[in-house]
Amino acid sequence: MRQTALQNNKGVTLVEVMISLVILLVVFMGLIQASLLSIENTATTGLRDEAVRLAAETVTALKSAAFTDLNNDGNPDPTANVPAKFSFTISSTGSAVEKANASQLNINTVRSSGNLVSRYVIEVTVEKMDDNNKQVTVLVKWDWKERTFSNGNPYSHRVVALLRNA
Repeated sequence: MRQTALQNNKGVTLVEVMISLVILLVVFMGLIQASLLSIENTATTGLRDEAVRLAAETVTALKSAAFTDLNNDGNPDPTANVPAKFSFTISSTGSAVEKANASQLNINTVRSSGNLVSRYVIEVTVEKMDDNNKQVTVLVKWDWKERTFSNGNPYSHRVVALLRNA
């Protein structure tokens, strides 16, 4: 009489192991995708937070400047015939005028958020409302991943402030 070596058939077959590994693979792929999405959202939020801080610093610097000296567009004479609405750009890595505007307002537009370093460009528009009031619009732009300056679609944050002559 012949006896078989395995009387107990309660073991796991190779097919069952392979199916369970495929299920685990699908679950881990989903977890990895969720982790990558979380990391990207954290980076985007950090860069946006830095842009908000930069916009606030710019508005504060413009508020602390003399009311008649808000034409930081390279014209050294604040009493010159300034149009009712004018714009200038601030950048630590841009043209000489943009760098001069950045140093005049003591603003560094190259910022880091965590271990991400990004360059920001600030566009300031000053609009004279009347003799005692000006509206200042600060637009901070930065690029990240597919939204870049070169394709004309950077991220942006806008702050509008009203400045009154004291």
